[in-house]
Amino acid sequence: MTIPISHGRYLIAALSLLVSWAGISAWTVCSYIHHQSRAIKSGKDVLDTQLQVLLRESGGPPGAILDTLKLQHAYRTRAKRVYRRTLPIVLNALTIWLIFASAGILIAQVASSSYGDVTALAKPGNCGFLNWDVNPSQSNKLSVFESKQLNDTLEAEIYANSFYPGGTSSIYVRSVFPSVTLPFIVDTGVTVHGIKPV
Repeated sequence: MTIPISHGRYLIAALSLLVSWAGISAWTVCSYIHHQSRAIKSGKDVLDTQLQVLLRESGGPPGAILDTLKLQHAYRTRAKRVYRRTLPIVLNALTIWLIFASAGILIAQVASSSYGDVTALAKPGNCGFLNWDVNPSQSNKLSVFESKQLNDTLEAEIYANSFYPGGTSSIYVRSVFPSVTLPFIVDTGVTVHGIKPV
């Protein structure tokens, strides 16, 4: 999908919001599964009940990780197999958190191409076709078109003399382009189909 650069910010913000909602929803499903696995368990103790409350009330993966680690610390001597019972919750919450945090960061790649950064140098208001009045005679139309071409050529020459090395202009103006000159190599010893260029 190609959209104007000014609208790209809104697309990135909307995608960030979508990814954060997806992360919260994924954790809600995962915490429900953990909660139900403890609800049907026979022979529950206080730690299982506390974990059920934690899973029901957790707002997101970071909060669930922190609260589970607090329960781990509080019940480390009062319950059996504390780490074995709490570790799956911590690992699942951490995995979901890292996946969706990475996805949120990588959303910025939506705005650039897969082969490098995109630099937009043209404004949409400055692009388009040359229009002139259709009422004058054909010779007048041609002179308007020729005048436009001549002015563009003169502007290009002034630009080249101002920005590139070897120009005659004494005025230095900083170029808006990312690179002032393009790298090139001249090799006069290359032959094309057995013919050496002059």
